[in-house]
Amino acid sequence: MSVRLRQGGLSFYLADDEGTMQYGIDFRKEASPAGQIARMTARLRSDFDLVQVFADTDRTLFVPADLLAEADPEELLRRAGIVPDPTRTVVVAEAVEEVSAVMVVETAAIEALRLLPVRRMRFYSPLQELLAAWRREPVAGGGWMVYPTGDNFYVTRYGADGKLALAEVCPGRETADLVWCLTALTEGERRDRMVVYLYGDGTEVDLARLRRYFRGAQRWSDIRKGGR
Repeated sequence: MSVRLRQGGLSFYLADDEGTMQYGIDFRKEASPAGQIARMTARLRSDFDLVQVFADTDRTLFVPADLLAEADPEELLRRAGIVPDPTRTVVVAEAVEEVSAVMVVETAAIEALRLLPVRRMRFYSPLQELLAAWRREPVAGGGWMVYPTGDNFYVTRYGADGKLALAEVCPGRETADLVWCLTALTEGERRDRMVVYLYGDGTEVDLARLRRYFRGAQRWSDIRKGGR
């Protein structure tokens, strides 16, 4: 079973193994999300061993997995200026390519999810989907990769050696937000030489407008169709 938590209202969606049943709850509008989830899960056909929670939030810090093994996740967040409060809970995603995601999500959402008929809960960041896509089909020469989720932009940079050099998340929904994000991350670089790949359907991003600032911008799906 998969669940997606979104910031700003934490709407989440889940489906059974066949993907035939989907549900959504908006925590901003639902006075009792726990009760809503209880009624919803009663309609599921069986219990689940694992629920995968994809937390889409800009309150995320990406750190090397070996550093996380020796440090307190909450302290790392505080050093980065992300201060959890009593209404939020710190969760850690499993490492991908030796990178872990430390995230802050609404405590109410976690408590509600515990009502799901599952035995284990595992957290993921959209960044991990981005890392997996590059790992499956790496591009020679490296480049930047952006995953727009509708609430945030997840950004990675790979060097010419194919190794991950940067992982970041920027809040935003529109092309202008992405331009601001990439401009801040690439200060001092020759942007006319940058290669930027847009992962996902990317409907939030106007590619023609993005190319005014980053001429090498292109859709990941187009690259895959055309071969490398």
